[in-house]
Amino acid sequence: MMNGTRDAWLVESACSAWGDCGGLADRLLGITSAFLYSILTSRALTLPWASEPLDLLFDSAGIDWSQPYRAANPPPHPVYDSRVMTNSVENFAARNKNAPDLVPLWEGALKSWRVRGVGAVRWIKMDRANRGTVLASRESTLVRPLLDDLGLTASSSYACLMDYLFRPKADTLRFVTEYTSLFALPTVYSIGLQIRLGDYEMGHPEFSVSIDHHRHFFDCASQVASARAHPSQRIVYYLVSDSRSLKEAAVAAYPELVVVSGLEPHHVEVDHNGTRVALDGQHIAVAEMWTLRDVDFHILSFASSFGKIPTWMHGGDGAIVLPGGRWDSEPTIDCSPAQIKNLTELAADWASG
Repeated sequence: MMNGTRDAWLVESACSAWGDCGGLADRLLGITSAFLYSILTSRALTLPWASEPLDLLFDSAGIDWSQPYRAANPPPHPVYDSRVMTNSVENFAARNKNAPDLVPLWEGALKSWRVRGVGAVRWIKMDRANRGTVLASRESTLVRPLLDDLGLTASSSYACLMDYLFRPKADTLRFVTEYTSLFALPTVYSIGLQIRLGDYEMGHPEFSVSIDHHRHFFDCASQVASARAHPSQRIVYYLVSDSRSLKEAAVAAYPELVVVSGLEPHHVEVDHNGTRVALDGQHIAVAEMWTLRDVDFHILSFASSFGKIPTWMHGGDGAIVLPGGRWDSEPTIDCSPAQIKNLTELAADWASG
């Protein structure tokens, strides 16, 4: 389609220059959902960006991320200058949609985007899409058979789609492998703890947080290890958090168990200290996300999509979701197998999936 040998039908997923697209996890959810529906409707996926340096973050076996389309520059493909295309554009509003609204929204997209012929819309523009609908679409009687035909199950969908789209840069993968090679040992049982406090902590690393307010995560991890790990295995908690002080306190409190990356997180839209800092923050987010993917079990914070993506890419039996935030505390916690949310259930809340 892009070289003109076939009629062009496009789905464009963009993040405008003014941002407000969410953090990296939300953006990846939106792009992956757009990619899925471009496949289902036989359209090419295009990713113009004003602020997303995808070619600096990711490689791909089948995509040249170094060729973005920016409206102010001469287009890299004639299709973007085609009057047939520019006269047939439709905006698709998918930003901040609630979970119950996603299935009917994307069912309508599937029906209309598959139409060909006179009057059919050639260029679908999605701006600031920040909700996932890959697993949520399995609730649709219209979409689910199409996913099954592609072999996209609940456990394989994100792994297949994201592995094709996003391969972290070599330096990032080398860093990730330092940790995942430990997790892969048969003598180790690894539990990923994603404790989300809030955007404020990423901009203020000096903010002190007491581990007492989050001890229920570690109590939960102990229950999971007792139930799932072999007695001969060494237990490791890989902790990801937006609070430097919490990570330091956790290492001090559980020195034989807790492993942290030592990386300093930055939110792509909250940290306004410059492009370099924002880019460094995205590299860190990618490294943490792909490392978290390879643990044996996940314990996540509610109201955060960051930990859900590696859980879906891992493709296991699900995760336990606990209250997060600055001041939460749970004196008793039940982390029995009955509390595990399966992969599809994880897609029913925050940012969907």
